[in-house]
Amino acid sequence: MRNAQVYPSDYHRSFDLPTVYHRLYARLRELIPHFERAKVGAEFFAAPRVAGDMAMTCRVADIQRTVLVLELRHDQLVNGEAPTAPWLVFNANTLFGTAELVAVNDEWVYPAGASGISPSNTQRLSMNTYAVNWLASMQNLHSIFRPAPAERAIAA
Repeated sequence: MRNAQVYPSDYHRSFDLPTVYHRLYARLRELIPHFERAKVGAEFFAAPRVAGDMAMTCRVADIQRTVLVLELRHDQLVNGEAPTAPWLVFNANTLFGTAELVAVNDEWVYPAGASGISPSNTQRLSMNTYAVNWLASMQNLHSIFRPAPAERAIAA
């Protein structure tokens, strides 16, 4: 039996497959049309689809060359107060077409990965997979972000 050889074309082909980070970027592009062209401070609003559903606000918090920092917030009052921190924070790299969840707050305002989800973090893949699935469910429910009117956006 002859030893299998790895050809350079086969090796590079494995990198052409979409990763969770490519899928995350694709979901963000589908939900937030043209976010790549947004400026720092731009806000987008996804209205509730049915009564009692949550609304979402997305804000471009920062731009570093080709990386946009996107903050998603629940646009609703909790115990009479606006949320103090974004619910999900993504770094979206427009050059490579990838995005990564870098911070998340749950109902108890516990920052999971707020220090940055490093490649060595064991929750990195599962947290990003969760984000892809959550954004896909938003898409399946026909939610879409539109530029937010100034009077509707949550103040930073």
